[in-house]
Amino acid sequence: MAVRVGLFGAGWAARAVHGPSLRDYRRRRGGIVLAGVCDVDAVRADEVRDAFGFERSYASVGDMLAGAGLDAAVVAVSIPQNARVAGACLKAGLPVLLEKPPGLSALRVVALDRAARAARGRAMVAFNRRWTPALVRLRELAAKAGPVHAVRCDMRRVRRTDPDFSTTAVHAVDALRFLAGRDYARLDITYGRCGPRGRATSYHVVGVMDGGIAVGLDVVPMAGMDLERYTVHAGGQTLIADLGHGKRADGLTVLADGKERCVKVKVPSAARHDVGGFYQEVAALLDAVRRGGALPGPTIADTVQSVAVMAALGKGRTRYRAE
Repeated sequence: MAVRVGLFGAGWAARAVHGPSLRDYRRRRGGIVLAGVCDVDAVRADEVRDAFGFERSYASVGDMLAGAGLDAAVVAVSIPQNARVAGACLKAGLPVLLEKPPGLSALRVVALDRAARAARGRAMVAFNRRWTPALVRLRELAAKAGPVHAVRCDMRRVRRTDPDFSTTAVHAVDALRFLAGRDYARLDITYGRCGPRGRATSYHVVGVMDGGIAVGLDVVPMAGMDLERYTVHAGGQTLIADLGHGKRADGLTVLADGKERCVKVKVPSAARHDVGGFYQEVAALLDAVRRGGALPGPTIADTVQSVAVMAALGKGRTRYRAE
């Protein structure tokens, strides 16, 4: 029996990555019905319905939960509404893929996790870097190279004047945990200004993860370039992944014994949702629902520390220490 999927939110994420991912899953694997899309802006909901072939559009979370006969939900609403909408879906008994961050503080994430457990709900959080083919391959190669000694991310963007860029930087915060396979032990944070007249805040982080792994994170929202580079030092090798976010091909390079080797990464297509891990996380949700098994991670509980570090950046704290 086909799984009936609902998409909550009809903004950028729905149009650029989740809508295309659901459409392509239906084309490539079948077994699902795009039952409904919901947004408080009915016009936007109608547009996404028509663009990706959903059966119906809704302007109310309650209406879609009551009327669409859903078996699974993808929640991609505005950040302040993430937990509320995901909580409603979990209470309705739906397995949920929830966009990041699942809350704006660690306490709110813990509260959502408790509510999910109380409802016997199943949820995974959409930290798509954990599913990005280039980073998945980087992690595999680092594990083969030997113990991980250090991880680093350099994130650059063009004309990003967000009042709080930490909700984007959290991607890198979480990805470094994924690559290292460890949590943060302690971090020291400094802040700078960037862009014309210093309109945006940059983050510069150094620290140590569990097991003594060194970590670095450098985030500049107005750097005049799009760059997201992950570097892992493992064994006697250096491994580097550059993410192109669909604007250019991702790159994966291994440096060992004085030689440089480019590694080819297999992706379904060059589209952003395929190279960026969005399709893979949606597919992981739907495959698990169709099998009737547990959802893959990260769970809500898995993301508590990533959100705690995000909150430290957003509040301008100069250090983070694991509790």
